[in-house]
Amino acid sequence: MQCHQPYDLIGYAKELLAAPEMDSAREHLSACADCRREMVSLQRIFSLVRGVPEVEPTPAFVEQVMVALPAARPERVRREATVPAWTVLVRVLRARFSGAPMWAVSVVAHLLLFVALTVYFYRNATESDGPGDGSGGGSSLAAGNTGGKKTARSDAPRLWSLGDPDEKLDDPILGLVELRTAAGRQRAAVESGAGGVAPAAERGLAWLAARQRNDGGWDPATEGGKSGQDTGITGLAVLAFLANGHTGSAGEHRETLRRALDRLVQQQGHDGRLGAEAESGLLDHGIAASALLEAWLMTGEERLRQPAVAAVLYIVHAQSKAGGWGSAVRADSCDVAVSVWQMHALRLAHAAGLRGADVSLDRAAEWLATVTDAQGRVAGGVAPAATAIGMFCRVLGGAARPRDLDARQAALVLASRPGTGGYMGDLALRHFGTLALFQHGGEAWRAWIDSVRPELFAGQGADGSWGAPAGDDGARLAATATRVLTLSVPWRYPRVAGR
Repeated sequence: MQCHQPYDLIGYAKELLAAPEMDSAREHLSACADCRREMVSLQRIFSLVRGVPEVEPTPAFVEQVMVALPAARPERVRREATVPAWTVLVRVLRARFSGAPMWAVSVVAHLLLFVALTVYFYRNATESDGPGDGSGGGSSLAAGNTGGKKTARSDAPRLWSLGDPDEKLDDPILGLVELRTAAGRQRAAVESGAGGVAPAAERGLAWLAARQRNDGGWDPATEGGKSGQDTGITGLAVLAFLANGHTGSAGEHRETLRRALDRLVQQQGHDGRLGAEAESGLLDHGIAASALLEAWLMTGEERLRQPAVAAVLYIVHAQSKAGGWGSAVRADSCDVAVSVWQMHALRLAHAAGLRGADVSLDRAAEWLATVTDAQGRVAGGVAPAATAIGMFCRVLGGAARPRDLDARQAALVLASRPGTGGYMGDLALRHFGTLALFQHGGEAWRAWIDSVRPELFAGQGADGSWGAPAGDDGARLAATATRVLTLSVPWRYPRVAGR
């Protein structure tokens, strides 16, 4: 830990400090990324400790220990003093070259150093099979890994170990990499019963690419929306391209993605926040953080590592005491529409091996249970979209999902599909309803996609875009990016049962 400010982080984490000290520590944490990392580690430790069952000693425990100690005391063992191997080597070399001139000793020493450095750098160069741009590190976990041997460079997305190289990344959500290849998208569309959606998605991406600004972002004001929300809109656009296999180094729109990711990184503050506070608060941050994490997972680009980690730490810092997220940092009231994007980023961070993400994700899952009633309806948002969002959040949380609750929520979401009379037609309902029911599968998924797909096709204009609902701040840009994401659901993420 680099920060040496005298703050009692343990006392702060356990809420044992006086009010002034709590406020002072909270203010320091908001500005110090190093202390936030330490706080994430502490929260993980406390979570593990809370999971250890308490053991109550018997009344005679101390007496039994004191009686047993003399009998268990071993005899002292005399140990021979050992000499380190390097000391022996120095003594041998000193004896061998004691009569040699100093210049000869210097030549031999430099030769040995040169050989040692050559071996070290050659071994590291051959063992690291990084991404095609020469950055990144770790071992490949994608299909086609050849055990560290060099392979021909491919434009297909590849997954690289992003956390501790010795840590096994077995989160099923990592199957997104293989799914988003051309073959994976085609296979997933057919198997899910959503064939024919890929051309519509590609037309929407072409429209988005044509409207990218010179700085790499997208401005909703240019398409009838409000200005000052370009971070969230840019994040949505990046996610739409990534969902269809386009990255900063692969795909037809690689240059579009490279510039967009550069823009998101440039908009990050020293505290890890993406975008200005004047924008849509944590909603935009969560969307942009998810975009950075998905790009990092798909390519392993080293330049995305630190921005993605900092964005996750900001999410952990901004989590409310209740466990969810609102429009502001540690808001008193939580919103499922804001929380879903933070949980989405945390799930990707967990899959990437970032320690501490799962602790915040578990707290969020506990909060979600408190705002879900016995019928499956979720409070804290606009129903029925809130129920669809909550249903997908439970997938992200990774907790066991009771089948009866899944069935009740699926029925509630289905009751709002097109043609039922209860369809609201908002972006969130279509997007998260499709995500949630795809994860649910079965007849509910088929009934949903059979209703939603024709409506999506009919709403797409000749230029590839979709119109925006009245009052939508992102207007046509957000509508088009979100609908592309909705069409891409069958190959965005695999069906997952937990983590």
